[in-house]
Amino acid sequence: MRGYLEPKPFFAFKRLSGRMNMRNAFCPVLSLMSGVFLFGCTIVSSVDPVGEKPAPLKEKDWIGAWYDGDSFICFIKVKDEARGILRAAVLNTDKKDAEDFSLRNFDVQIRKNDGLMFANILYGDLMNEKDVNEENAKTYVWFMLVKLRGKIVLYMPNGGLFEKLIKAKKLKGKIIKDGIVVSASNENFRKLIDSRGKSGELFNWTEPITLRRLMKK
Repeated sequence: MRGYLEPKPFFAFKRLSGRMNMRNAFCPVLSLMSGVFLFGCTIVSSVDPVGEKPAPLKEKDWIGAWYDGDSFICFIKVKDEARGILRAAVLNTDKKDAEDFSLRNFDVQIRKNDGLMFANILYGDLMNEKDVNEENAKTYVWFMLVKLRGKIVLYMPNGGLFEKLIKAKKLKGKIIKDGIVVSASNENFRKLIDSRGKSGELFNWTEPITLRRLMKK
């Protein structure tokens, strides 16, 4: 990952030896499962998928069942290797947030930019219907992605930083009721990503979501 991930992401990754608290780490998926946003999580979505081009995928690296160690299992297969598209089915197993198990299917676009990888999911596919409106339905919830052997690590954008940049007119975007909407095709956004975080903490390094592979098929 050419320096951008050092030292913070790998330092953070080494701290994940125990079970993670998913409520702090992955608000969007928990919103999907429980129907509410938890812990004031600010979602940064984009009108365009983040990443300049699709990341070619190999079936053997992704297919199988992946577990977050806390509340859900994610079944993944490769839908289109050349276009970098995964098909995911998330099964919620946390009965504290739901009366019964729940299942949601959606596509994930994996794209890359100068050695970095990003996962993009349509907001309307990921969220409960009551959380979707005209402003966010066709935007993409996105994460920085690190693929390791037997692990997928996702980092959420830092909503607080993006909000400050938009208010200071350093980044084009808008603040809406349910989060922040930016444009990945905007020149300032591309410069922000290319800056390797010089404008501040672009991502929540300390509480990523880590999926560990349970089985390949």
